[in-house]
Amino acid sequence: IVGQGKLKGALEELVSQSGLTGKVFLASPASRGELWGYFRDADAFMLLSMSEGLGLVLHEAIHAGLPLFASPVGGMRDTIGSDGERGYYYQEGGDLRLLKTRMEAAFSRSGDVPAMIERATQFLSALGSGQKTINNFFT
Repeated sequence: IVGQGKLKGALEELVSQSGLTGKVFLASPASRGELWGYFRDADAFMLLSMSEGLGLVLHEAIHAGLPLFASPVGGMRDTIGSDGERGYYYQEGGDLRLLKTRMEAAFSRSGDVPAMIERATQFLSALGSGQKTINNFFT
């Protein structure tokens, strides 16, 4: 989990209480370059925010070639489209078995995940008027 949000302390406590120390890491990157290292090392990207105006970080995750998981709110709906189109939706109280199945497919790049990633890449490319512009914007 990457970030420096107000829930970091509570997340650290939850990780400890759940016996997940050493399995779940809470990182706070010091620089933009370091943040891109986390994107490169990730298997998927999840943003379960309760509100997002644009969700630019989803665009960064698409640029990194990651399958997306997000809450169906605000600008995240604009980026993902319908569930499974350019990413998957999950919200609190949702079907955890379905989330697990989708995460396993994302990690192994099986099923429709490669096509979903390609649709997301094409969507982002269309927004930026071409790959060169997108690369310049995000790097």
